[in-house]
Amino acid sequence: MTRVIKYFKGIDPIELGIPALLFLLTLNLFLWRIELPATTYFDEARYVSAARQFLMNGINENWSHPGFGKYLIATGIALFGDRALGWRIMGVFFGGVSILSVYWLGLALFKNRFDALLGALIVVVNQLVFVQARIATLDILAVGLFMPAIALFAQLWMDSAALNRPIPRKDLILPSLLFGLAVAAKWIAIIPLFMTAILYVLERPERRWTRLRDCLLILFATACLVYLVTLIPFLGMKTPAHSIDALGLDSSHYYGWRDILKMQLQMFVTQFKYDNPQPYVSPWYSWPLTLRPIWYLFSRDESPINPTFSGIVLLGNPFIFWTSIPAVGYCVWHACRRYEAAAQFLMMFYFPLFMFWILVPRHTTFLYYYLPASILLGPMLIYAARGLGLAPWKKILYVGVAAGFFIYFFPLLSGIPLSRPSFMARIWFARWWF
Repeated sequence: MTRVIKYFKGIDPIELGIPALLFLLTLNLFLWRIELPATTYFDEARYVSAARQFLMNGINENWSHPGFGKYLIATGIALFGDRALGWRIMGVFFGGVSILSVYWLGLALFKNRFDALLGALIVVVNQLVFVQARIATLDILAVGLFMPAIALFAQLWMDSAALNRPIPRKDLILPSLLFGLAVAAKWIAIIPLFMTAILYVLERPERRWTRLRDCLLILFATACLVYLVTLIPFLGMKTPAHSIDALGLDSSHYYGWRDILKMQLQMFVTQFKYDNPQPYVSPWYSWPLTLRPIWYLFSRDESPINPTFSGIVLLGNPFIFWTSIPAVGYCVWHACRRYEAAAQFLMMFYFPLFMFWILVPRHTTFLYYYLPASILLGPMLIYAARGLGLAPWKKILYVGVAAGFFIYFFPLLSGIPLSRPSFMARIWFARWWF
């Protein structure tokens, strides 16, 4: 007990206060009007339905993604009831964790609380995180699990570069656990897991074979073990009707390990062959330009006295997204020509998370696929501002303007009714409409 007291006495209150305040303010922002709409919308119906099945029937009819994200949604329902708050509370929480992780990442890269905080605030108002944290889908859950792992590894990477000492292999265990849970929520987390392994090997290239062995025995083995553990609850589940034909099972069959592994293969095939035409499809190169948003919800009140429009649209903050394009170029230059560790670290995660969608042999891609990569735009913008020697007040001004754009578009992000002229004034381009 004395050791614990001494430990907390030695901590700077600001060191704890800034992230705690950031986390609480973010949660409050994401929770505002969280129970509207009171019914499921967009893809919520798929995942909320799967979560209910976990709780009531002990079956899983949704094999498009792994189960852990749906367990989390089910946990929210168990804690807060089968209502909008219960469906969405886990997204809010992991959205807050994502923002907190961006702050930790900035602290690791810049060693400056002010710059780390500004980077996190940019992500708060980038609009994608706000909308995705308030809908019961899997993307923000996966991001909220792998971003702490990236932030932890960033601290190890930067300390290694500064002190010229290798990263201890035991320090890979905690990031591995988080990556395993993130992959069990959505497979997109495999990308940062592999990039972490590559950076770990490159950190000491003269020991590459030893490092590869460490990656296999610690990083990948731990993540795989965690992933397998999250599949154990399926062993007690009865085979749903649509899986009987797929696996050749009878209606009284309960999942075994062989069946579950077959389902992993089925998920893989589904992800790479999904090509259903959708009106809100957008190609990968359009995402940083915010050319094609997604309308998750839209309604109109045709009252003759005061007709209003309302909706929830997934739209990137134009100011942040458009100014991030030269910032990304600046980071690429410093990573490739000046070999700066912070720029190299950011590029090693941003580009694979973004450019992966060029390689996927499917034409059906959506703006929310850019969410994981867009999280890193905050630190990248701050990195560029630091490199250009911008004064603190100019950085604050940038965040203030970005927040102004966020406030302007806020009714479209949160479903606040607007008059038709006010609503249409925020639709800047024809492609932003249906």
